Amino acid sequence: MLRIVAARLARTGRADDMVNRVGGDEYACLLADVPSREQLSHLACKMFDAVGAPMKIGQLKLTVHASIGIAICPSDGASTEALVKSADEAMYRAKRQNTGYAFFAEAAGQDSRVTE
Repeated sequence: MLRIVAARLARTGRADDMVNRVGGDEYACLLADVPSREQLSHLACKMFDAVGAPMKIGQLKLTVHASIGIAICPSDGASTEALVKSADEAMYRAKRQNTGYAFFAEAAGQDSRVTE
């Protein structure tokens, strides 16, 4: 399942984007030169939908759900550690609020899921 999720995340990104498994069921995606929050929202929606698509492993039919935290450099952190911490906080807010994804800089309680 982890390999399938990793492949799906990699396919939703652009050629220069990096997807790495951090550990357990967590992945980090490094995206460069994304010009707007709107484009980040669009990419997050694509990733959320790709991860959540049904999968079959042997006789098992599985559906997993993603919670995505977004941190932007340098406003949400200038170091790797600071960005990961900010993205982690945003991810846990997305998980608590069941919004799919959340930006770190958004006020708590604000719905960050963009519907298309």
